[in-house]
Amino acid sequence: MTALYDRKTGRLNVPEGMAVHLRGIGTRWTARDLLGQLVPERLTHLFALDPRKWESTFWSLTNKDPRKISSYKPELVPILPGTLVADMVFANVYHRTSDPEAARAYQESVVPIEEAEIGLYRYPELLIPR
Repeated sequence: MTALYDRKTGRLNVPEGMAVHLRGIGTRWTARDLLGQLVPERLTHLFALDPRKWESTFWSLTNKDPRKISSYKPELVPILPGTLVADMVFANVYHRTSDPEAARAYQESVVPIEEAEIGLYRYPELLIPR
């Protein structure tokens, strides 16, 4: 079986149509997610990394080098119909400052994955229906 993270290439080995959920992140940072009032999917969907642009999102979540991804118990999850993409950069600003503009920017960044240009997202996070 191929490892999820290839240390030689620095890439994730993720089949098409799959994403990476980090089971080892914990729930303390989502337990009281005020952005969930604006984007209810934050409370009902599973967060995952898009394998096309995962390094920046992983670093933003953990402040760790991407080679540490194995420490966060990554698991493959299917990208289901109804999956959304959001830019976590705005969520980070909101959680640090409570700036309503950041909350609005986050809300506006949420689009169905089929419509998203992942390259334009600084820290893309997937919101996958459970």
